[in-house]
Amino acid sequence: DLRYVDAEELPVSFENYRKQIHAFVRAKPGDRRAPVVIHVVDWEVLTAPFNLRLNEKHFFKKGIKNITLLRPVAYDQTLHKEAEASGDFSKLAVSQTVSFKRKGHLLTLEIPKIERHWVILVVKGN
Repeated sequence: DLRYVDAEELPVSFENYRKQIHAFVRAKPGDRRAPVVIHVVDWEVLTAPFNLRLNEKHFFKKGIKNITLLRPVAYDQTLHKEAEASGDFSKLAVSQTVSFKRKGHLLTLEIPKIERHWVILVVKGN
């Protein structure tokens, strides 16, 4: 809740308070070139997009280059079994580049309506 926290110091924050949406950041320790992923989970399935803010200082020393959004496709048992067998899960998600606005070290990006409870953001550095 932004009324109680200085969002500018957090790695990830919401432009407006979101009680049922959560964002979890994951990185590979020691691998400075690996992308950082942010899992965004929506427990209420909103009907509208919302804004997420990233504090660039907490991600990459030379800044953020681009952000890709991955969203799951509709469940298909055959497709899931094929992905499991092959180890190629790329067909289970649709990807799109996410544009963002930069104001100092804060990036604001619009997350489209989350249709199936979650999306993953892949954040790459310069």
